[in-house]
Amino acid sequence: MNKTVIHLITGLGKGGAETMLYQILKHRVDYSADYIVISMGLSHYYEDFLADIGIKVVDLQITKKPLSSILKIKRLLNDCDVLCCWMYYANFLGYYLGKFCKVKKIIWGIHHSDLSKEHTSKKALIINKLCSRLSNKVDLITYAGIVSQKVHFDCGYCQSNAKVVSNGCDLNVFKPQNGAEIQLRKELGIDENKSLILSVTKDIPIKDVPAFIKAAGVVKKSIKDVAFVMCGLGIDSANERITGLCSENDLIPGKDIFLLGLRDDIPDLLAGCDVYVLHSAGEAFPVTLVEAMACGCLCVCTNVGDVREILSDDRQIVNPGNYYMLSQSIIKTLMYSEEQKEAMKQNNREKALDNYDIRRVVRDYEVLFVG
Repeated sequence: MNKTVIHLITGLGKGGAETMLYQILKHRVDYSADYIVISMGLSHYYEDFLADIGIKVVDLQITKKPLSSILKIKRLLNDCDVLCCWMYYANFLGYYLGKFCKVKKIIWGIHHSDLSKEHTSKKALIINKLCSRLSNKVDLITYAGIVSQKVHFDCGYCQSNAKVVSNGCDLNVFKPQNGAEIQLRKELGIDENKSLILSVTKDIPIKDVPAFIKAAGVVKKSIKDVAFVMCGLGIDSANERITGLCSENDLIPGKDIFLLGLRDDIPDLLAGCDVYVLHSAGEAFPVTLVEAMACGCLCVCTNVGDVREILSDDRQIVNPGNYYMLSQSIIKTLMYSEEQKEAMKQNNREKALDNYDIRRVVRDYEVLFVG
């Protein structure tokens, strides 16, 4: 009889943890377990994708119907062998419900490394503190990066049940594509000679969208043939705050900077750009950086989470929150010789191949789930 493995997650939006959950289930190899995903209903992007690969998804409305949602989780956990919780709220709730239902194995997943008051809500900080006190009572805690693990050790998490499991991506999907740069410029209606600088992000404070826009304004003053592309949740022309930031930095949406909103063709965008920029104020293990490297992108990043471990190129890493240094790193990257650029692109692709293949990540997780 197959084991039942339940994943409890706050929502199924297009975030790093949600993407990893989808990827490890999509690429699963061991079919000796039956998987159920319980979403607490805060976001929904991956629900249909999970259903398409045969995963049962239970969508709750926990903020609107807390009691009935908790009772539904409890009924499902009565037949559960392994409970995998994703992120603080699910970890906290999953601990108590899992213990009450006598689940044999409880695993917490942590995908966060910035616990500053500036970038983490007061409620999340309280839940995290409570989780630290419970952390020695769960079977295993996985961290999406070395820095994330250290940050949580420093705030009191148990160390004896910890394991770092790095993120990864599908290297058959995220790869260099001949002609992608021509197609992208054609879509945007810009000259083929313009360099494209890409940000894949979303409009929340920890992603520091203003840093990218301010840096873009500085770069534009120094380099004529350059355009900027941003995509992600809330990154569109309907967002008056973002369009206002563009205007303040002399960037015209649709000409100097393109705000594409949520996209499903990230591999094509990455393969078609010249430089990918990670401008976050905080990350644990940024999946999009790995995806960009896999596509053979030049990368400029802020020094957050495991970025230095992933990229291994201090020339391309700047301190978070410093938009001017970010702009100078972009300019410097664009000014490298073609030989230097090709060498850097090849190195990025090879590092992704060697270390961040999703199939290796799946094996690591499956050992935890059913091993």
